[in-house]
Amino acid sequence: MFKRTDKNYFILLSLGVFNLLVLYFFIKKPLAYLSVGDITTYVSTIEYLKSGGGNLILNRLLSSPLNLYSVLGLSYVTGSIQYAFLLLNAIFYFLIPVFFYKIALLIHKERASALFASILVLGNWCLYVYGTYYPDPQGWFFFILGTYFALKYFYNRADRKYLYLTAISSVIGFFFKEYGVLPMATLGLLILLTDDSWKKKMGEIFSAGAIFAVPVICYYIYFYFQYHYTYLDWYFSNINPAGTPESGIPMLIKTTLWVYVAGWPILLLGVFHEWKEKNQERLNIFLALVPSSFAFVIWPVYTQRIEFVFVPIAALISGYGLSKLQNRKLVAIILATYILINYGIAMYL
Repeated sequence: MFKRTDKNYFILLSLGVFNLLVLYFFIKKPLAYLSVGDITTYVSTIEYLKSGGGNLILNRLLSSPLNLYSVLGLSYVTGSIQYAFLLLNAIFYFLIPVFFYKIALLIHKERASALFASILVLGNWCLYVYGTYYPDPQGWFFFILGTYFALKYFYNRADRKYLYLTAISSVIGFFFKEYGVLPMATLGLLILLTDDSWKKKMGEIFSAGAIFAVPVICYYIYFYFQYHYTYLDWYFSNINPAGTPESGIPMLIKTTLWVYVAGWPILLLGVFHEWKEKNQERLNIFLALVPSSFAFVIWPVYTQRIEFVFVPIAALISGYGLSKLQNRKLVAIILATYILINYGIAMYL
C-alpha cells in the first residue's frame, strides 16, 4: 500500500494523529456522546441486536447493516458501543487520506498536488464533527476506495480486476452507508468516456452493475418480507409536504457553502489553473466525478455530513491550484489557516 520513497504518506498520517490529539485535548465537543439525534437511533438498534434492549430502528438496519454489526462486534472488545464507534471510525479516518492521496496521484501525477489535496480533505471539519459516533466516515471511505478502483480501471483498461473491485467495494460500502453506491456512477461514466465499442462498454457496465445489484436486491427483498419495510418508505419519510428547515434551495446553498467554507478561495484558484491548462483527460475525469459529488441533491433534506462527498472533488481541484504557487511558505500558511479555521468550526458548530 505504501511506497517507501513517498514520505507524503507519513506526513498525512502524522497530521491525522495531530488532528486527533487536538480533537481530544482541545476541541472535545465531538467526542462527547450525544443523547439526541441520529446517533441514538444507531446505538438503540445495536443494543436491540446485541441483547434485545433498545429499539429496532428499521431504516438503520436497512441502510447500514454492516455498520451496525461491525460496531456490535467491536463492542465486545471495547466494552461499549460508543467506544466501538470511535475505534471503527478511527480506522477509516486514517484510511481516507491514504486512498484519496492515491486518487490525486492518479489524476494529477504530482506528489505536491496530491499532498495538498489530501491535507484539505483530512483537515475538513466534517471529519471531526461527524467522525465520532456517526457511520458516515465508513461510507466516505468506501466512496473514495471505489472511486480509486474505478480510476485504476480507467487507466488500466486491460486489467479487469479493477472493474470487479469497484463493484465489490461499492456493495460492501453500500451496506455500511449509502455513499458506497456512488463509485458505480463514476465507473459507468468513465467507461462511457473511453473509445471502446458500445458493445464492450455496455457489457462492462452490465457486469459491474450485476455484481453490485444482485446482493443489494436480495437483501432488500429479504428485508421487505421480514419487516415489510423498503427504502422508499425511508426516503419518503424524510419528505415533509409543508417543508422542513433542512430542505429547500436556501438550505442547499447554505450547507454546501459550509461544508467547504475555508476552501472556496483555494477552489477558485484551482479552477483558474485547470481552466487555463484545459487538460482534456482531467476534465473528462472531473466530469465523471460530478454526479457522485453532487448526489446529495436528490435527498429530501440537506446537511453537511451528507454533502461531504463534494469535498474530495473540490480538494482535488484546490490542491492542483496550490501546487501552482511557487512560494511553498505561502502554501504552508494557506493550509495551516485552512486547518485552524476548520478546528474552530468543529469547536463551535
